[in-house]
Amino acid sequence: MRVKEGAEAHKALSDPARLRLFNLIVESDDPLDIPAMADAVGLHQNTVRSHLRRLELVGLVAPEVEARTTRGRPRVLFKPGPEAEDMGHGARNYKLLATMLAGFINAGLPDPEVGAELAGRSWGGYLSAQFRPHPGDPVDLQAASEMVRRMMDRLGFEPELTPTEDGVDLLLHNCPFRDIASRYPQTVCSLHLGILKGALADVKSDTEATVLLPFVTPNLCVARLASQPSPAE
Repeated sequence: MRVKEGAEAHKALSDPARLRLFNLIVESDDPLDIPAMADAVGLHQNTVRSHLRRLELVGLVAPEVEARTTRGRPRVLFKPGPEAEDMGHGARNYKLLATMLAGFINAGLPDPEVGAELAGRSWGGYLSAQFRPHPGDPVDLQAASEMVRRMMDRLGFEPELTPTEDGVDLLLHNCPFRDIASRYPQTVCSLHLGILKGALADVKSDTEATVLLPFVTPNLCVARLASQPSPAE
């Protein structure tokens, strides 16, 4: 993927809804039609069409007409486009997207740390979707900490939970983005803190990620998790 195309792909995927649609398509074994995608992401079909047009323009998805052997209008299906291969598949392989995002934020925003954290929050809810507690289960400090541990494990951080007086420390023994962080340290760490915050907010937990301490040792970063009192308390 060339630099210009990479920047355009990032802009297209900076919208959480388009990121969800993109991952839905690349993770599917078969091309998908618009009604199926609309049901999966909870959006109106016209909204999905609009997002797909943007993804198609930058080569991330490609339409194809269904081959039919019976009467009736063939469906338009969507599959990964020519630029999708370099983007990886789903939450487990978003390294290139993180690289582009860090560079884009660092170069284009007056306060890269704030911009990175906001972008991370948008991603957090999507990335945590498959790790959320069952509906109705309490999302206390223990459940919330375990959820983000599993999420960060899937991303390759080799996390470990350890209790503290004030909450829980999430020990991240391996940063898969160490090479990116060496170029954009505050931006990348703010992005990851935002992902934790976004995931916890998405499940309406009173647990918050209060800080991420980068490279406490050469191979360890620490995120502090703590329950926050409700306004009434």
